[in-house]
Amino acid sequence: MISFDIQKNGTVTGLQVARSSGVPALDRSALRAVADASPLPRLPPAWRGSSMTAAYVFEITPEDF
Repeated sequence: MISFDIQKNGTVTGLQVARSSGVPALDRSALRAVADASPLPRLPPAWRGSSMTAAYVFEITPEDF
């Protein structure tokens, strides 16, 4: 699980492994995937905060190998 903040302009900050897979290479790949997606779409104009916190769970199944 990767947690991060999305700034109002869509920039990703505070990227971190919230729950490790136990395999450092997989954790780094997940971090890189989110970092490479930045910037994300801007937060809606009606969003009152300057950012929002999000988390993304990456799942790998045996079929992926």
